[in-house]
Amino acid sequence: MPGCFLKLNHEHCRLVARNATTIASVTQLPVLTIVTSLLLLRADKLKETRPLDRCPTGCSCDDVRRHVTCRKQGWAEVPRNLGLGFEWVDLSWNQLALITREMLERGGLSQVVRLNLSANGIEMFLDLSHNNMTSLSLRSFEGCELLLTLDLSYNYLKSVDGVLDGLKELSRLNLQNNRLTHLTSSTFKDLKSLRYLVLANNKIHDVDKRTFKNLDKLIFLSLRNNPLSSNLPRLQFASSSLSNIHLSNCHLSKMPKGLPNSIKYLQLSRNEVKKLDGWSFEDYPFVNVLVLENNYIREIGPTTFDHMVYLQRLWLEYNDIHKFPPSLPPSLQVLSLENNFIEKLSFDSDDDDGDHGNDGKFGGDDNDGSDDDDDDDDDDDNDGDDDQRKVKKTSKYGGKVSGDKMRSVFPSTSESRDEDDVDINNNNNNYHNNYHNKNINNYYLNRDNYNQNYNNNNIIDDDGDDNNENNKNKPQSNGNLNYESKSTIVNFQSRNKWSQKSQRTAKIFNIKSLFLSKNVITTISVDFFRTFFQLRYLDLSSNKLTKLENLIFKHLNTLKFLDLSGNPLIVLDRDCFLGLKSLVGLNLGSNYEVSVLVDNEAMTKLPKLKSLVLDGSFALINTMLNSENFMKHLKTLTTLSVIDSNLIHAKVDLPKLLPSLRALKISGLNWHCGRDLLWLLVALRSGIVGRKYAATNLLVLFFLSS
Repeated sequence: MPGCFLKLNHEHCRLVARNATTIASVTQLPVLTIVTSLLLLRADKLKETRPLDRCPTGCSCDDVRRHVTCRKQGWAEVPRNLGLGFEWVDLSWNQLALITREMLERGGLSQVVRLNLSANGIEMFLDLSHNNMTSLSLRSFEGCELLLTLDLSYNYLKSVDGVLDGLKELSRLNLQNNRLTHLTSSTFKDLKSLRYLVLANNKIHDVDKRTFKNLDKLIFLSLRNNPLSSNLPRLQFASSSLSNIHLSNCHLSKMPKGLPNSIKYLQLSRNEVKKLDGWSFEDYPFVNVLVLENNYIREIGPTTFDHMVYLQRLWLEYNDIHKFPPSLPPSLQVLSLENNFIEKLSFDSDDDDGDHGNDGKFGGDDNDGSDDDDDDDDDDDNDGDDDQRKVKKTSKYGGKVSGDKMRSVFPSTSESRDEDDVDINNNNNNYHNNYHNKNINNYYLNRDNYNQNYNNNNIIDDDGDDNNENNKNKPQSNGNLNYESKSTIVNFQSRNKWSQKSQRTAKIFNIKSLFLSKNVITTISVDFFRTFFQLRYLDLSSNKLTKLENLIFKHLNTLKFLDLSGNPLIVLDRDCFLGLKSLVGLNLGSNYEVSVLVDNEAMTKLPKLKSLVLDGSFALINTMLNSENFMKHLKTLTTLSVIDSNLIHAKVDLPKLLPSLRALKISGLNWHCGRDLLWLLVALRSGIVGRKYAATNLLVLFFLSS
């Protein structure tokens, strides 16, 4: 397949072309010539599509070379079937201010080999993505010093050295999904204004240490899904504002050296990191979000996060972690340890490596060791080998966490995005902190939605787009971390390092959301949560808990949502919920035990409970819904869900015992209709039971009552 090149030359070349096939918009461009093998069609096939003796009106044709020239025709649109039968089409010096894919197809231009759209009025943006370009000439963009955005993604380019020379105003460059293998000191040497650089999904394995040295204004860099390994040199960066680096699925076993300490968003997922220690992140104190999911992390030393005084969100799911991290910075608000192998939640010396008792020096060994690498939250086209490297557990939120999390300067096609890939044009603001919403039925949180929101509101996606509409979650540059509410503002402005020894001794945690689902937790120490003073959301679902012992949650006075679904609970002690005075949402669903011992006084410790989910927990539902002594303590309950529980009888008059009840979800039940269910008829008529939740055979009640 022949190569292709783009040649632009003039003293003032302003581009604005936006179309995924070739070019999209063209204006006042003296010379713009595009050759792309995607538009190649064999000459013998061209002969069949158009008689050679029919040249378009006002144009000149060369039947031998199959060229047609239609300059200065004053066209605002391309005539229908204009390009049929031709290999080269010249439409320069017209008024084609906007060219869409549909217009190209209607004009028969989607299969030409060379298309000249110069001097039509392009302004800032040139999109040449999704073609089959294999190379660009060294003078392709000569004279285009004012070009701001260039998208060359989804082509077959193996090198761009020398091609980008002279583009001193270029701000956004997307080269993802090509076949680049190396980056040299001259690759981006003239791009002084470059802010967003996307190199994801290539075959880059060799990076010169001076590659990014001249990029003074760079703020976003994505190298995800490249075989970088851990042989990277100590990279040199000139930019002091680089805040987002994505290095997911780069086969990294330790942190690359030389990254600027200005980084706020660090992606290291899908790599080969096995251990974290005090050396791992010592040069990155301003990191606000750290993603380390899908590695092989087993050891987390007690000084690992000592230098990360601004860390707010930490994702460690899908690793090989067996113990709760020994120490965490006081700035941390969200911690995810889903899909690991934690068996016991405890800070006792018995659970550590021997010398970390109640003095606070608890947790793993303090070994000098390896670092992790950044990642983009994504697995895209070229990351198939990742699935072979590691078998990933499925997320309870549906398959692998989607959103190649982070997640562009250019429109994203994202057919196969990984966890952190985000389409910036998708205004999905399902923020990770849904627990702040008043609707307690939607309190389930997941890392994907947070990552997507963070990228949409802060920087760009791996595909390269930025979004400046909403910067409320962007880390503050003045050194202050402004959390969700003014009452929880934490100031680390004057601190270079938080007092590691005192903090580890006190074990103070300001975590608001803690995700521990899909571990193998069987035991929770009574004092484990004693210093989680800010905890609002706790997910313990899909573990191995069989008994909720007294007082295990006694310190969680601020907790609002507790998810215990998917645990084989057989005992709920009288004081198991003692201390949860602020709890409004409780999920005890998916408990398939045939017998559960529940103390009638257990719910008296939940004075503000509004939502109770018992879906699929037959024994719990049968015990609770047939016990007035149990249900009478739920006066504040507004939502009760007992979906798919095989309940046959419900003798308790729920509306009478639950005066605040507004929603009763009961679909999937096998009711035995009788007088015991007359209360349900009243509930149906009053609208407490929504139609979409009610079982279909409840219609029998209407006939019985008539």
